Amino acid sequence: MITAYNAPLSVYTPLRLPGVSQPGDNVCLGKEWYRFPSSYHLPAGVSAKFVKSEFNGLLPGDFSQADSGFGLYPGAWLIPSGMNDENREDPSKYVSWLLDKLPIYANYF
Repeated sequence: MITAYNAPLSVYTPLRLPGVSQPGDNVCLGKEWYRFPSSYHLPAGVSAKFVKSEFNGLLPGDFSQADSGFGLYPGAWLIPSGMNDENREDPSKYVSWLLDKLPIYANYF
């Protein structure tokens, strides 16, 4: 898997270097958001967020940070706000570029 899909994964490697990111930072993704492999590839305390781009469908939501619920991962069973079954865009999923410290914006030809 690493050989065939190395480019999208390697983009996030420098985030783990000292002084590059810190807890509370956001990695902001644009139109290539679907190439983002997983929040597991981000340093602890760093979140993935989305900025407005050419994509105008429904984006993934954040897992709830609930401390109570079912099973070992209580927040995983809650549906994130703004979700719908029609792929309609939810503007509340976006953050401003002005608040972005770690932009990841790719343009593939």
